[in-house]
Amino acid sequence: MRKELGEFMESSDYLLHADMWNLKKFPTKANVINCGLGESNLLNIAGGLASQGKTVYVYGVAGFIIHRFEQLKFSCKHFGAKKGKIIICNAGKYGYDKLGIGHSLDDDEPLMWSLNVPFFEAANLSSLKHILGIIKNKDNGMYYIQLGREK
Repeated sequence: MRKELGEFMESSDYLLHADMWNLKKFPTKANVINCGLGESNLLNIAGGLASQGKTVYVYGVAGFIIHRFEQLKFSCKHFGAKKGKIIICNAGKYGYDKLGIGHSLDDDEPLMWSLNVPFFEAANLSSLKHILGIIKNKDNGMYYIQLGREK
């Protein structure tokens, strides 16, 4: 699903990832920033970019992104998402269980609901495209798309 996600992004958008995006395999027009294995910083950067009116896509292993609750709550939701969009697209709901407990999770939906963040589940490419279209037409804010692992 990364390929279609990358194709959907526009040249004015930002893609922040945690050392997980191969531009040769998943090209995009977006401005790409590899934040390495620093998910807390990644979310703070996302909040800062969004506070300037930018649309920011965050991509990383869900367990490492969503458990940065303070950054999600303050930097992203209450600071950045008031003036821009932050779209968190995870890797980790399905297909990552062999990589350990940090890569596989079952609490992303309740955590997003606790922040009052709209939660979407992309079961397939068709639903991902539909979800991205819905979010594109929504106001500024923070959104969460649960993805599975590509085969």
